[in-house]
Amino acid sequence: MPQTSNKDKERPTKQDVRAMPLFEGLTLDNIVIVEDSPSLARAQSALSGHTILGFDTESKPTFKPGQRSLGPHLIQFATEDQAVLIPIDYQDGVDYALSIIENSDVIKVGFGLSGDRQLFRKKFGVELANSSDLCKKLKREYRFSQPVGAQAAVALAFGQRLSKASQRSNWSAWPLDENQIRYAANDAYSALAVHQKVFSRCLEIGDKD
Repeated sequence: MPQTSNKDKERPTKQDVRAMPLFEGLTLDNIVIVEDSPSLARAQSALSGHTILGFDTESKPTFKPGQRSLGPHLIQFATEDQAVLIPIDYQDGVDYALSIIENSDVIKVGFGLSGDRQLFRKKFGVELANSSDLCKKLKREYRFSQPVGAQAAVALAFGQRLSKASQRSNWSAWPLDENQIRYAANDAYSALAVHQKVFSRCLEIGDKD
């Protein structure tokens, strides 16, 4: 029986995605929230030595036309089995996050990274180095006419539904609730999981876009 290639796959509809089982991702036990020196040390231990990380940010949503985002309010990284959430109110954590953002030896894999690049440039004056934007890569891989977002990507790669229930919540309010914590962690984790599933043959290659 012939194998189905990525080029043969059809883009899932919203109805298709709603019918899929939930993408469980990481549990709370595997998520480090960086808010003091001990949790920063745990985060550094979790991310140390990894040359490719899932990456995302969350910002308090804007609702009025012309309203400017003051984000990011949360920075997320993920490995194969852990995620690190760094609120911007903890400066030592932010400094550590920025060191990863600027590190060209670490590939940052995520969805729609052009917006994140602009946020880091404007807010912190740093450049997002060695990033891999899956929206663009998956569009090319599957020969779709439009970029592929996180939810469609998880559906394509795993036949599962990535929850977006907390997407429009207030990311500047602290502490985050459990749903926000899992949502934020799994946004970064799902990016790495999709990348490894679809592009495992070339994990060492980042798109410097």
